[in-house]
Amino acid sequence: MELAPVRLFTLTQLTNGQDWRLSLPHDRPEHVIIWITRGQGRALLNGTRRGIGTHNALIIPARTLFAIDLGRQATGHVALIQDGSAIRLPESPRQ
Repeated sequence: MELAPVRLFTLTQLTNGQDWRLSLPHDRPEHVIIWITRGQGRALLNGTRRGIGTHNALIIPARTLFAIDLGRQATGHVALIQDGSAIRLPESPRQ
């Protein structure tokens, strides 16, 4: 069974309620778009730490090192886009 080119989740669904799944530096095989709708925190994108808050979007290309440390009240949405899909995204991380 082939995966859909775009899968949508809330931040809670992506982490299964375990914040360490995002707060430890890691990379993913697919492109990640994160839209923060509430709260604030910090993001590590390719070794650069940045502050993030409400109505911030992060575009993280596949195989890019990142970590996100959000407060307890933070909520947001995540789109996972298969690498090699027809959807065009930037080649470097963007905030």
